[in-house]
Amino acid sequence: MNPSIEVLFNQGNYAAVAMDGDPEQWQTHAALGLIGKTKEALEGLSQFKNEEATFYSAVASWIEGDDARAIKLLQNVSIPHAQNLLGLIKKPQLKILAQLVAVRTPPLGFSFGIRTRQEISDPKHQLASAGSAKQTLWECSRLLQPQ
Repeated sequence: MNPSIEVLFNQGNYAAVAMDGDPEQWQTHAALGLIGKTKEALEGLSQFKNEEATFYSAVASWIEGDDARAIKLLQNVSIPHAQNLLGLIKKPQLKILAQLVAVRTPPLGFSFGIRTRQEISDPKHQLASAGSAKQTLWECSRLLQPQ
């Protein structure tokens, strides 16, 4: 027996919802946005008029890089997560702690993507690399402390 789309979405199984969801449910389109298919998500979510759909439209807009649209949508949503995201988007800079696997070759590691702080060109997102899983959480948290 397969769980319902709503249950899968609430469990965070966005890939399953995006693949098997019903286009008549906002969760299907929200899941598409959360896995990076933002254009499809925004198109689908536009047919719904509830706060959840508006929230996930804002999330998809933010993922797409359209902060102005995300802010405009979030200002009218009372869901606590919406207000938290609104606060983050409005910050001048976000500190991001990332931990990548130590292996750099497929299938266990990344052969592409951000590898060093110097490779980041977006001043809004400050990446602190936590290194590999060998470091403790305490050691990694020091990377986010103000210099």
